[in-house]
Amino acid sequence: MVTLVNRAKMDTATTGTGTITLGSAVAGYQTFAAAGVTDGDVVRYVIEDGTAWEVGYGTYTASGTTLSRTVMESSNSDAAINLSGAATVFVGAAAEDVPNGTAATSVTPSGSTYTLNLAENTVFHIPAATAVNTATVALSNIPATASYAGRFQFSYGDGTVTWPSSFEWENKVAPTLEYGSDYVAKFSISNADDTKLKATLDGPFAYTGGPVTPRFVGYASAVSLGNGTTTISLTALTGGIASAPSEGDIVIVCAHHTSTTIPEMSTSGYTTAASGSANDTEDSGLLVAYKFMGGTPDTTAVLSGNTISGDARTAIAFVFRDVDATTPLDVTPTVSQVINTVLADPPSITTGTGGKGAILMGIGGGGHSNGFRTYSQGGSEYTTFFSLGHNSTNDSTLGVGYAGVASDGTTYNPSAFTFSAADSVNYSNVAVSLVLRGTA
Repeated sequence: MVTLVNRAKMDTATTGTGTITLGSAVAGYQTFAAAGVTDGDVVRYVIEDGTAWEVGYGTYTASGTTLSRTVMESSNSDAAINLSGAATVFVGAAAEDVPNGTAATSVTPSGSTYTLNLAENTVFHIPAATAVNTATVALSNIPATASYAGRFQFSYGDGTVTWPSSFEWENKVAPTLEYGSDYVAKFSISNADDTKLKATLDGPFAYTGGPVTPRFVGYASAVSLGNGTTTISLTALTGGIASAPSEGDIVIVCAHHTSTTIPEMSTSGYTTAASGSANDTEDSGLLVAYKFMGGTPDTTAVLSGNTISGDARTAIAFVFRDVDATTPLDVTPTVSQVINTVLADPPSITTGTGGKGAILMGIGGGGHSNGFRTYSQGGSEYTTFFSLGHNSTNDSTLGVGYAGVASDGTTYNPSAFTFSAADSVNYSNVAVSLVLRGTA
């Protein structure tokens, strides 16, 4: 957010288009420092140099008394004006710094996309009971011939926010958002010659939004033969916010092998969340187990060998942060145990009504004889989906996906996985849907 002060106006002998060195206060005005601007403050400035003018924002540096220049509008086609050495610069509010008195338009998503209709308003917000997680912000009806200045207030939960391609951010880089914070995105376009909307972000502010989903730390995987141990390293996680779990993180181990026996954890402290088996020519046994990490987090998650050497095993660990340590499973997981197909289909599940953020996981393992094969998610509901396969005399394929949801009584029916080879009535699968309850 820019700093605004009263009656700060100074002359400058600077020439050219670069950083300004401020001189003395114009008669009847005060210096930036006397008005209350401190070192490192970002101010909204206006430069007047004869008939030339420039509006922008810049960082004030007390040492040397300088002001950087990021141009918003100017008489030089919105580029920096070439200073003559006899200009004045003062602090003043731009249009986007002054609320226009119009009530904000509440934006509801279509799927995970929030569309701001610029023909409808200049001020938009997400209702306070909602948090933006992984989502896309889109614009419609961008003015073709007139200037526009808008703002969008939202609460950020977690995940990736994809901004409009028409936004041109300060320093050309989209800002990094802080988990569980509020923000105001400001964007403006001056005239029909502009191809981009100048965009800035104010915040983070104290969070006022709705449920915040747990954060995805990362995943890891391992394969083995059924009679050998399977060791998943937890020190090189990928796809999330960290390479290893921290104290309080939950590790979800999902393991499948081509046997009707259920995989078993060798590492102590794991609790079974769900399991199942299916008996066909190619069998399936699936385990989903979890453990909260203590002060010294585990570096591995190990499953013991409990089938024959010709059976293949696949194992994936997903790690999350900010899961409720007292009641990690929001509701009882649902399980399907199916023969005559390898196409795992995580069953329907209804979240609780605790009003907290949650994680929906779809898990499926299939026994087959097609060699090394993988699953893909059949729909688009998962933020992250990972699959791996392993082959022996009897082959195993495992897939795991997750998406952020809310614990609000909504029913989810995840899509069936697709398979990278032909299906067969000789194959089987076990699939699980579960919901992890967040802490907020």
